[in-house]
Formats: sequence, structure tokens, C-alpha cells
Amino acid sequence: YTLTQDDVDAGTVNNLATVTASSPSGTGDVTDISSATGTGDAATETTLTRAPALTVTKAVAHTDADSDGVVSLGDTLTYTITAENSGNTTLTGLTLSDDFQRADSTALTATLSVISYSTGSTDAAFLPGGTATATLTHVVDQDDVDAGGLSNSATGTAWIDLDGDTLRASDSSEDVTDTTDSAVATEITGTPAIALRKSGVLNDDDGVLGTSVGDTIDYLLEVRNTGTVTLTNVQIDDPLFGGVVSQTIPALAPGETDSTTFAITYEVTTADLDRGYVSNLALATATSAETTVSDRSGPTFDTDEEIITFLGSISGHVTDGIHAKEGVTVVLIDQSTGQEVARAVTGSDGGYAFIQLEQGTYAICFLPPEGAAVHSHSSLGDAHGDLVEDIVVAAGADRRVTDVDAIVVDPSGVVYNAITRAPISGATVTLLHNGAEVPDAWLDTAAGDANNVVTGADGMYSFLLQSPAETGTYSLRVSHPDYSFVSQIIPPQAGAITTTLGFGVEEIVASPEAPAASGGDATYYLAFDFTFGDWTDPDTLSKGVIHNHIAMDPADFATGVRVTKVADDSGLSDRPQVGEVITYAITVENTGDLDYDTVVLDDPLTADEALTAEAGVTDDGILNAGEIWSYTASYTLTKADLKRGKVSNLATLSADLIAGSNAVVGATPTGADIGGTYVYESAPDGNATAGTGNGTATVVKFGAELIEQIKEDLTAIIEDDIRVTMQRQTEMVSGWRVDALERMKRAIADRDGLRSYRTSDPLSGHVEASSGLFILDSAYTNESYNEFSHKWTIDSADLVFSEDEALGTQYQLTFNRRWETLGERDSLSGRYIGAYMTRTTVDNLADGQINGFGLDAGLYGAGRLKQQLFYDYHIGAVAGKHSYDLDFARDETINATGDFTYYGVTGGFALSGEMLVGDTTIKPRVGLDGFYTPQTETDVTATSGPFTETGTLGIDSVSSGRLFIETRFSNDLLQAHDGKGIWDNMDGQLDLTLRAFCDAFDDLDTRCGLGGGVEYTSAEEDGRTRHIALDLDRSGEHVAARLGFGLERRFAKDQGVSTLSFRSTEAGAPTVAYEVKLDF
Repeated sequence: YTLTQDDVDAGTVNNLATVTASSPSGTGDVTDISSATGTGDAATETTLTRAPALTVTKAVAHTDADSDGVVSLGDTLTYTITAENSGNTTLTGLTLSDDFQRADSTALTATLSVISYSTGSTDAAFLPGGTATATLTHVVDQDDVDAGGLSNSATGTAWIDLDGDTLRASDSSEDVTDTTDSAVATEITGTPAIALRKSGVLNDDDGVLGTSVGDTIDYLLEVRNTGTVTLTNVQIDDPLFGGVVSQTIPALAPGETDSTTFAITYEVTTADLDRGYVSNLALATATSAETTVSDRSGPTFDTDEEIITFLGSISGHVTDGIHAKEGVTVVLIDQSTGQEVARAVTGSDGGYAFIQLEQGTYAICFLPPEGAAVHSHSSLGDAHGDLVEDIVVAAGADRRVTDVDAIVVDPSGVVYNAITRAPISGATVTLLHNGAEVPDAWLDTAAGDANNVVTGADGMYSFLLQSPAETGTYSLRVSHPDYSFVSQIIPPQAGAITTTLGFGVEEIVASPEAPAASGGDATYYLAFDFTFGDWTDPDTLSKGVIHNHIAMDPADFATGVRVTKVADDSGLSDRPQVGEVITYAITVENTGDLDYDTVVLDDPLTADEALTAEAGVTDDGILNAGEIWSYTASYTLTKADLKRGKVSNLATLSADLIAGSNAVVGATPTGADIGGTYVYESAPDGNATAGTGNGTATVVKFGAELIEQIKEDLTAIIEDDIRVTMQRQTEMVSGWRVDALERMKRAIADRDGLRSYRTSDPLSGHVEASSGLFILDSAYTNESYNEFSHKWTIDSADLVFSEDEALGTQYQLTFNRRWETLGERDSLSGRYIGAYMTRTTVDNLADGQINGFGLDAGLYGAGRLKQQLFYDYHIGAVAGKHSYDLDFARDETINATGDFTYYGVTGGFALSGEMLVGDTTIKPRVGLDGFYTPQTETDVTATSGPFTETGTLGIDSVSSGRLFIETRFSNDLLQAHDGKGIWDNMDGQLDLTLRAFCDAFDDLDTRCGLGGGVEYTSAEEDGRTRHIALDLDRSGEHVAARLGFGLERRFAKDQGVSTLSFRSTEAGAPTVAYEVKLDF
């Protein structure tokens, strides 16, 4: 049998055996149970030895946080406790405890981790050979270091159920315990060390600038624990204060610095001042365990040397010549090295001081606020501009320098934009003396500017006069390509300012900067009367001038206001009535660069009219540059308005331009000043010209748009009147040139036989009567010829009647004088000048009359090119003025009166020939006639009932031209009855004409066509002449036909002619005319 753990844990093994056998006789089985004695029945018990045991061990692991190779502050120690079941029985309820303390026996709290068992074992069954572990982690702290180390031991306890009742014996008889054989000790080695630093600050606190008796030195002794263990009972032994001082530091941790405990004040003595410095060395001591450490003072923790506080000083005051100047930076410079030693800023009293200075040579540099200048002075140094050099600090009385002073002079001024008030960069400022430029030798160019300085971004200039500047009138001149000088917007004070005598300056204005746009004092001068007596005596020198800010105007600056008043009459009816309303919109726009205030808009259309502000009107009452203010107003029509036919209104704006005396406070400028009150009147399209009389009234006319109703018809009538007049002028001159051609033909046929003559054609006329029509047409011509000069002079008067279906009828009476000259080469040239009057009766688009007069002049002529080929031409000019009075039929009749002036040119050219073929004369002719008048206009007044409207209408150009070619075939009466030719037996004159033409009009398409005519005239022996004519033109759908015949009879010995004729035109209105002609 093999023992089990349970057998060992139980302590015994019991065994009972049974034997069974069968009898040979078969009578039954026999049985017996074993016993240990051989008698009876009892189990055999074997006792086993139980040996419970527990073995506890401990180990430590070191994590070196600072990698210094030893256990030190901040390192981590990890302890591992291992318990082993070293017996032969199973244990239960294992517990582990730890005894953890420092080397100085200070107990520490140990917190173990949860116990971890090896495989197979648990807290309820800790098997023999099994192990259980737990850990403890500890970070080394300063107390551990101070104690010198750590000690750690562990104990493990479990129990065994000896009596088998499953309960742990209260008397611990069943417990199994073990403790580590020895504690695990960790040694930590500490190093005690101390360091002392001493510093001293000299205080100038006795009320006297510079170091003196009564000033103090604040010493600070700082103690630092430079070891690794805490120090206690830290003390200072300082002979300057009589030995060990009363203050003590109870404890000072490693790395800790105490900078407050040992702050001690020392009062400077006379002996110190005579020596020129205070020297001192102190000792710091402290205890660590049973060890004492110490260190002597020094300027650093690492040095052991005396602290020397030098007692030299340099001090002074800074003013602006009148008052203390606060805020000026003063720089102390070691002159031997050129390095900055220290810097200070002046206080409210303008004072500064550099103390604790060792012996040496120094320089003081004054750094005033930006743009200011400095005049320095000192009795112990070399002063020039903002720098004082060669200041010597020595032992004894020379250790204290007290008069390194300076005067800070603000900039002479700023050159600025008069509109934006911003500084101007790039302006050249010139200082003049009695009109001549000041030499730079008169100026302190180290502290201030040289003459003709160009301003920077701050616009500043600063002229500091010095010896040998002379007494006189100084003036300033400023130039800049983009600005004008002297300013009109902010003009200077007139004349020169005279300052008082004495060292210092006088302010023109308080501010060192350009004046603010609102409320800024812009007083300044351009001339100064200075007196410079003895430059070594300040009382004889004029004070300087500062804060003299000069304004300049932008070269292209503008001022102005545009006032616009527009009427809205959309609420009026076609024929306005009393009570209807006109609405007005008024805008006020600042078109310039400057602002206006005290803006008052007056619109006196009615006494009780109220203007309503619609947009832009600001509460501050200032019309800023670029701003637009809008108002509306309404007006109710009255009976008087309707009678006048219009409402005319002018709004007036009054505003003060913010410039000059209106723009600044302080002294009122006395130079050229554009500031003031300006008045602007309104105009419908805006008026920007100041002053009364420059506006244009806003006019609303009540004509029910009379002119608009008749505009188209009126312009058509005027254009037709011009066209008819120009046609008559063209036809008249065209006829003259044809006559000239015939005269030339006769003259060149018998040039030598032509004699001087004077003829007067009889005054002729005719009366034409038809239904409602009366026509009179007459002409007079007086002609003379000079055989020596070969010149004709012709006076003519023509009264021409015409009828136009688009216009009506027109009478045109013309007076002309013509001069014609026969040329050497078969040519004739002429010129003419004359006047005409017209009277047109309009009966188509309107009813009424147009009366006019005009002048005409031009050139014409004819010539022979060769043999029977001729040319004729003319070119002329016409100028006329017509007036009209016309009634137009509308819902209510509209009467229009007015006049118009026109100018025109007329011209023509033709080629013609003549040949005789048998008894037939053939005359071909080709030419171009036309005229042109440019656009013009008419001033018209339209009236209808109570309404009257005036206006101007444009008249389009008028032109016409005809290109024609025609051939006339005539019988030669000289060959009649000669037995030859096709017209041999014809006694009358027969003319047959064929033509082709193209007419061009300015308002019509070009119209081309063909035409022809036939005329026959016969003369009877009884003095009667019969005439018949037929003419026809066709172009497109336009047909012009003329038919006529007449009977003529001579009387009064052939001086009189009476004619009865009949004519019919394409209009279909036949005309019967009776004409009487009598020469006288």
C-alpha cells in the first residue's frame, strides 16, 4: 500500500482483512476477520509521524533612480518575502507580517501585497514543498537618508489540524511559525554640506541725491544646504554686526535655500565714506547628526570672498526747462569699456541717481521720450547734447557727483495733414534767419536736426539754436510735393511770436503731438523774434519754442457740397387739379474732403412746409466728408400754380466749413482762413457751386404734356417747311445755271459780235383760280452785259408759289443779284447773293402759318468740254429763320408758337449735249441735284386752356437728292416745209422727253423710276397760241401725272398776253387758270 498525503495528514493508517473458504463437504463457507493480536476482530492501525514546518526568507531589489550606484534619495527598494512549507503536512491559513524600520529604529508602516501561492497550493491547502510570496515597495525619502538606512525582517504563520476537528486551537498548539534568520539591512550614506552667499544693496534713502551718511546698505545672507542630509541649528557669524546674529534657521533640507531669515540693514558711517566702500565677510555653521559643517560668505554660493559695497554715486535732475521731467531714461556707461553699467528712469521730481559705484570714469546718456531733444550740462563732465562724458568718481569727496543735469526739449513741432491730422513723412522743414537759411553751425545737430530736415514717419522737426546764432526774426518754410504751404485749412497766426528771456522753453500748445481732429488746439506760428545776447548767460537768451505743429493742406484737397432737388410729379393727373400733390426729394452730399457743421436746409416753397429727414442725417449735426443726407417734402397745388402752368422752387443750404477758425480751439488763426459759412442752392441735377444765384430751380410744368402730344407732328411740319424751302432754292439756282448754259452757248457762238446791253423783263404774273384756291406767280429780271469785261450783272425778284401734299402751300419771294463772267475757254462762271421771305400755310397735320426769312449765296457756272458736250453746276449756302403759329387738333386744341433757325447747302451738276439729226434736235442730259440741312432745334411754347408749356425740340437733318438722265427730242421749225425730214409738215413745236431718275430723301427709302413727257405748242396767224402738255413719272407705286392745255391770245400790239389753261395732276384735282400778262 502506498501512502497518500491524506494518510500523512491523518497521522495513521487502519486496515481490516476478511478471509472466506468453502468446506470440502459442501456444508457451507467459513469466514474470519483479521485482528492485530490474532484473536478477536479488530483493525490493524499503523501510526504515521507528522512533521509540520514553515521556512521564511526575505530579499531586496534596488532601483537606482539617479544612477549614482548607491541607494540614495528617490531610489526604490522592493522587498520580497518567501514562505516555504518545509514539513510533510498540509498547512492552512498562511499569514505574513513585516518588521520595517529605519536605521535609527523609527518604525515604518509596511503594506504587503496579496500572497501568491505556487502551483497546487492555496490558502486552504498549503501543500508540503509549496511556496508563497508577497512584496513590499518603498521609495527612499529624506528621513531614510537622515537615519542612515533601513532594516526589514518578516514572519510567517500557518496551522495544522492535529485533532481532526477542522478548528484551529486557541492555544496556538496547532500553529506553525517561522521568522527570517536575520533582518535585511540597507545602508544609506548621507553627506552634510552648507554654502553662504552675501549681497548688499546701497540705498539712497536719506533725502540727499548720492551717497551720504545716513544711507543704508541692505545685506542679504542666503544659506543653502548643498549636502544630502538635513541641517539643523543654522547660524551666522558676521563681524560687521558684532558676531553671531540673533536669527537662527532650525532646519534646512538638502537643496533648500533660505533667502529671508538673514536680511540685515547696515547704516553707512563717515569712515565708510572716507574709505569709499564697505567690506564684509561672514561665516555660516550648521549641525547634521553629530557632525558640524560651515562656509564663508561670498558673492556667490561657490565663492568665499569679501563683499565690497562701493559708495561712489552720480546723480542729477532732468527738467523741460520749467518743470521736472518724469520718465526720462538715464544710462550709465563705463567710459573705459564703453559698456552700459546701469540705467535709471527719472521720477516725478525729475531726479535720478546711480549709487554703489566704484572708482572710475563714467559717462551719462539721456534718452528722452521719442522725438524730444536733450541739452545736458555738468560742472564735472564734458556735456554735449544728450551725453556727458569724463565723469570721474574717486575716493573721498570726489566719490559723489551730483550735478549731471539735463533739459529735455520736446520737438519743435510736428508737420501734419490738416485734414486727417496725421503726421506727414517726407516734408522738408527749413529754418530761416531774416529770410536767409540758417547755417548748420547755428544748430545743435547732435541733439536736434540739421537745417532742411526731412521729416520721418512721426512728422517731427526739432531745431535747437546754439552759439553763434544771432538775434533776429526766424521763420519756418515747409515743402512737400503732395502738399501745399501755407495751409488754408488751418492757417497760422499772423506775425511773429516773441518769447521771454531765460534758460528753458515755451509751449505753443500743451500737446507734443499734432492736434486732435476734435477739440485739438491748432495754434502755431511761422515766425519768431529771438534775442541772443551772451550765450554764456542764460538770462540774455530767448527761450526756445516747442510744440509748434505746422499744418499742410493736401495739394488736391477739395471742399464743396452738392444740393440736389428732384420733383416727383407722378401723383399728378394728365390735367392737374388744385389739391394734387408734388413730392420732392432733396439730397445734400459733401463732395469734398472737409466736414461741415451747423447745417441748415431751407426750402421756402410754403411757409408751413416741413422737411422730413429720410437717410444719412446724423445726430451730431456734422456733414462728414462723403456723407449724403436725404430729405423729402411735399407741396399741394394751388389755383395760382395752374394759372402759371408751373411750380418753381429752389432749396438753400447753409453750412459752416470746419476749417481755420471753425476747426480749432486756442488762438483764432489770423492767416488766410477758408473756414466760414457757405451757402449752396439746389438744382435738379445737383449744384456744387457756392453762393446765391448759382442754383437752378426745380420746375414742374403743368401742360398735360402738351409738347409731347404735338412733338411728332410739329417736328414733321418744320422738317417739311425746311424741305420745301430748300427745294425751291435748289430749283431756282438750278434754273439759273441752265440759263447760264444757254447764255454761254449764244456767247461762244458769236463772242466778237456780242455787244453791251441792258434789258428788263416785263413784270409778269398769272392768276389761277380753282375751288377754294388762289395762286399768284410773278417774276422780274433786270439783266445787263459789258462787252469789254465779258460780264453780266443780273438782278431778279421771284415770287414762287408751291403746294405740298404733306405740308400745305408756300409762297417764297426771293431777291438776288448775280454776277456772271464769260471765260476764255468756253466757260461761264457766276456767283450770287440774295435774300428771301417765305410764308407757308399749313393745312395737313395742323392749321396755321409759318413765316420766315433767309439769306442765300453761292457759285454756279457752265462750260463746254468739247464740241456739243456741256456741263453746268452750282453750289450754294442758305441760312434762314422761321417762326410759326400752329393749331393742333387734339382732345382740346393745342396752339404752338415758336421759331427755328436752320443752315443748309444746295448743289448740283449736270452734263448735256446737243445734236441735230435731220430735222430732229436731240438734247441728252444727266445730272445730280440736291440739298442738306443739319440738325437744329426749336423753342416752342404750347398752350391749351389754362396750361402753358415751354420747351425745346430737336429737328432732324433734312436732305434730298435726285440723280437723273433724260433726252429731249424736238423738231427743228427752221426746216419745216423743206420737203425733208419726218416733221416736215408740222407747224407747231413738239417736244418729246424721256427720263430715268432716282430720288433720295432723308426719311424715305431711295426711290427710282422712269418718266416721260410730251408738249405741243402751235402759233396761229390770229395771234392765238395753243398749248397742250402731258407728263408722267413712275417710281415703284408712286405715280406723278400732269396734264394741261392752254389758249394764249396777244393784245395791246403784242405787249399783252391772255392765257386760259387747264391742268390736271395725279392728285385728281383739275385746275382752270386764266393768266394775263402785260409788259410795262
